[in-house]
Amino acid sequence: MPTTNQKLLNQFMEQEYEQLRRTMPQRDMLHSAYVTVYHLRRPYLPTPDRFRSLIDEAYHRHLLAEFNHQMHYILPDPLYWYYLDEDEEANMQLEESATCSPSRSLSDLSSYSLSHLFAFVKKNFSPIAFDVFKMAVVEQRSIADIATITGLKKNIIRKMLDQIEQSIRQCRRPAKENRNNPKPHHQ
Repeated sequence: MPTTNQKLLNQFMEQEYEQLRRTMPQRDMLHSAYVTVYHLRRPYLPTPDRFRSLIDEAYHRHLLAEFNHQMHYILPDPLYWYYLDEDEEANMQLEESATCSPSRSLSDLSSYSLSHLFAFVKKNFSPIAFDVFKMAVVEQRSIADIATITGLKKNIIRKMLDQIEQSIRQCRRPAKENRNNPKPHHQ
């Protein structure tokens, strides 16, 4: 039997769901956040602002947990393999990178570390590369979507993401020519 707070949360979600979907585009993460808040046992004042705050915190915790899980593995998500077959040069780079193991694991990122991760990418890569990184990580966009939005070729986007990932894993700065070459290559 639902508690009073759970009933009020359900009512809040019915009224605010569409607004929450606009501000929190990852539907699975939003639903996980709802379940987390629904089962929350610590006392809190059940106001719409407090519900929104709790949902937002839980959403970002679930998003961070998923990001940490994905960064734990060397292998990218399945769409990467689909697009990789189109580019023979990227296949050769993948074989080379498969022989090298990363020097440290990123699976234990806290939100503080995540902000440093984004600061690292912003500082060491071009603004275009940083935007591509944000679209791929935060917005979970595919390479094709990023190519459509930015006007860059898919293989350029793949190379940017590979360079960023290698730099993050090896905690090193990219070569200067990569940072100083923000010109987009149009398809």
